[in-house]
Amino acid sequence: MIIMKSIILNIVLLLSYSGVICSQNYNMPESAVYDPSQKRYFISNFGSGCLMQIDSCGTITTFKSDLSKPLGMVLCGDILYVVENPNKISGFNITTGRQTKQVIIDSALFLNDITSDSNGDLYVTDSRRKSIYKIEPGSMTCYLFTHTIFSDPNGIAYDKINNRLIVCFFCENAPVQAVNLKDSSVTTMVSPSLHNLDGIAIDSDGNAYISCWGKGSFAKGFPSKGMIYKFNPSFTNPPEIIELEHFGPADIFFNPKNNLLVIPYLLDNIVEFRKIR
Repeated sequence: MIIMKSIILNIVLLLSYSGVICSQNYNMPESAVYDPSQKRYFISNFGSGCLMQIDSCGTITTFKSDLSKPLGMVLCGDILYVVENPNKISGFNITTGRQTKQVIIDSALFLNDITSDSNGDLYVTDSRRKSIYKIEPGSMTCYLFTHTIFSDPNGIAYDKINNRLIVCFFCENAPVQAVNLKDSSVTTMVSPSLHNLDGIAIDSDGNAYISCWGKGSFAKGFPSKGMIYKFNPSFTNPPEIIELEHFGPADIFFNPKNNLLVIPYLLDNIVEFRKIR
């Protein structure tokens, strides 16, 4: 397996390079999304209930506050969809900040991550129910799309090249699975004997980056620094390893415009922007 490394620059963020932003504004940063219209990143903060925004100069301000434990996010057009744990998805207009969409899933126990397909339909993982929900954004109608065999489905991403969902799991010996969008069938792509997988990002070539916390639990702690594993599109080759210097890499984001991997560290209150060469 190839070890991939990148140079970490200083605290000042240049969005076309690598860097780390440490900020007292972060409180358990969980998910990252890029808004190309205003050249900014949104960061959800599970601990404070805030959505922060980072502009091209690295300035951090509050976009929205008073949310319920925000986790995964996805940007569809001018609407930023945010998972509000435990059972709500809210949509915010990125220009006005006004909430324009909302659905509460009464049967949900722990909604976690969210993605969208080429049609704009939304898919949300429920870690406690071992389920994936599908939401039609026009009416915000929701229904159960599929169940997963393994516990704690966490990260979910749309694989545009293969028109499928990729899902990872926050558990020991966590698999990576693919979900067929036509019939909702689930296939295990790889069982790499990794532990506590969190977020997924897919680049323009179909490679999947998956964040990993390593062995541990929230009750006993996570003693090891995180890793990111890069899988080829077919998941047939051993993953490349991106070594990390911090703990708790959460819902990552890949920006294809400049090959930046954005890594929120939930346990360290840090967001890293890492150049992938």
